[in-house]
Amino acid sequence: MPLDLTGPRPIRGLRDGTRVLLDGAEPLAVSDQGGGWLDLAAPDAPDPDGALPLALAAFEALSDRGGEVAIRLTDPNWQPLLPRLRQTGAALEIDGVPTVLPAAFWQVPDRWLMHDAPAWPMLWRPGPHGRHPLRPPKPRGLLYRRHIPWLARWFTLRAATLGDLPTFHRWQNDPRVAEFFDEEGTPDAHRAYLERLIADPHMLPVIGSLDGRDFACFELYWARENRLGAQYDAGAWDRAGMCWWARKTCAAPITSRPGCPR
Repeated sequence: MPLDLTGPRPIRGLRDGTRVLLDGAEPLAVSDQGGGWLDLAAPDAPDPDGALPLALAAFEALSDRGGEVAIRLTDPNWQPLLPRLRQTGAALEIDGVPTVLPAAFWQVPDRWLMHDAPAWPMLWRPGPHGRHPLRPPKPRGLLYRRHIPWLARWFTLRAATLGDLPTFHRWQNDPRVAEFFDEEGTPDAHRAYLERLIADPHMLPVIGSLDGRDFACFELYWARENRLGAQYDAGAWDRAGMCWWARKTCAAPITSRPGCPR
């Protein structure tokens, strides 16, 4: 089932020498201080809500090609936005200067995740391999969206539905996939398989797409409830998964080392 990409997308940023180009906004000046230290000008937006997406796009553009950088927010015009950036951990204080470190920034979900992840109470319940936390409801629809600059494509993840059955059935009967998963079968068998994944609270079937073209399936799961939970001491919130690339033409540029810096 092709993904509808007509909705709003995150703002894209692109480093162009001494500036960062942003969709629909003025470029931001970048000053290279040497040793990986960069000073970044603040976006010109009337309020923090409008400035935040521009800032996150600029941070991504300056750190998405690998290599160690530290982005210093020394421009006084960053002041209205700093409380938001500090609250999420996107900006940290280093020697008294608000600074964006890729190791921290890339753990902040605001730019790429399509669902809020509110705090969830810690309540234990019995499971097949010992106790595990009560899990939050599984997300639906679009889960993740990011523009991959070295591919010039949008990469998305969405929760699978029964509408994906024709694609799921075709992929499971692909000899490349079947050799590993050994799940060849009829449409009815694959419908039952997909229904079990969707109904199981510890499983999350996910479809990966590039520019709306489905190319991969992921089965994500909470480790403690899975059979792996009987084999090792999984943490309360450990997740694991398995996946297959059903389109070889999509797999190469994503998984190749030179093309996948971050």
